[in-house]
Amino acid sequence: MCENFGCETLYNGRVIHFFGYQTGGVSDDFLLRLTINAFYFLFTFLFVSLKKIKPFMKSILFSFLLVVCVSGFAQEASVTNEYKPNAKNSTIEVNFNPFSSTPVSINYLRFRKFVTDRQAWRISGTIGFKSQKQIENVTQSNFEINLRPGYEWHFVGTERLSPYVGFDVDFALKTSSYSDDRTASQGQSSISSISGAWDTSGTERGFTRFGSNLIIGADYYVIKRLYIGLEVGYGFQLVSSSDITVTPRNGQAGQPIKGGSIFQIGSNYNSSLRLGFIF
Repeated sequence: MCENFGCETLYNGRVIHFFGYQTGGVSDDFLLRLTINAFYFLFTFLFVSLKKIKPFMKSILFSFLLVVCVSGFAQEASVTNEYKPNAKNSTIEVNFNPFSSTPVSINYLRFRKFVTDRQAWRISGTIGFKSQKQIENVTQSNFEINLRPGYEWHFVGTERLSPYVGFDVDFALKTSSYSDDRTASQGQSSISSISGAWDTSGTERGFTRFGSNLIIGADYYVIKRLYIGLEVGYGFQLVSSSDITVTPRNGQAGQPIKGGSIFQIGSNYNSSLRLGFIF
């Protein structure tokens, strides 16, 4: 291994850099596996063990590690395309938590359509509806949808690793309602219905959200047509809470409880890995 930072060497016909240092004498695949494992355990250590670090500092450290990892791999000069998707291939992804009781989750899906070997349109999203009756004839319900269209530019990377940058636009909507259809003998309340939340204190309050993010990430192809990935982003969000309108049983609606708004800029990430398939 070269003793000087930033050195380079020719290995298997390619210039190889490893976090700023040259590598040689071991296989590409071994280095990739070693780096992925080291990166994953470092991520776990930062986010689980160092509980005294503030959340925003954890995000910064995680983003820095990913940037270093991606920038190191992005310097290789030529790779084959045996594992990665080609132009007109598509991918679909689910959340992947290998150490949880439910390692695969479909509550957040992502679809990508490659228009060239290194560029792809993407859309992520989730949709959900909940309705419950904890008390007979009293219904609490909500509906939520989140869509995030975007675009990706992939670097050369290695045979199995595909680092990329991109952007996405975030739009989310949530509606909530409460209705009380009980009769007087069933103990009906003075409130007939509520829109915008489940109660006047704002439980399950509705909202609209708009934002946009610059993203950086990487996909590692374990076998042909199967990969594991992760990514982080930096951007803004504007979240506006819904007004809460209470309709009393006498039918005369009162003044709505006005919702506020929050504007924030910062880093964000999906704490889950992503498990993807090419088709």
